[in-house]
Amino acid sequence: HVSNSNADAVGDDDNAWGIGLKAKLADFKLSYEYRDLGINAVNDSFDDSDFTKVSDAKGSIIKVGYDIDKDFSVGATYYTSESNVDHSELDLLHLDVKVKF
Repeated sequence: HVSNSNADAVGDDDNAWGIGLKAKLADFKLSYEYRDLGINAVNDSFDDSDFTKVSDAKGSIIKVGYDIDKDFSVGATYYTSESNVDHSELDLLHLDVKVKF
């Protein structure tokens, strides 16, 4: 939870919060996170640009991963968010391949 105590001068909606859950079973990983970001909660420079392009949005992040061996893993992250201002939506999928050497 974040609350911008200095945002009273520019209006309401100065809170942001998130909640999530992670699980791992053998070599599989899964996580889910929900975020609700108020327009005045944080400076736009600190927003996660993968999650949303603007402040004042809400949405989810879903991650899955699989460790093929100790030095090689694959994963995917799906971001979905909706602006609270104009109700535009953003959906983004990241695919990852990680190699340690």
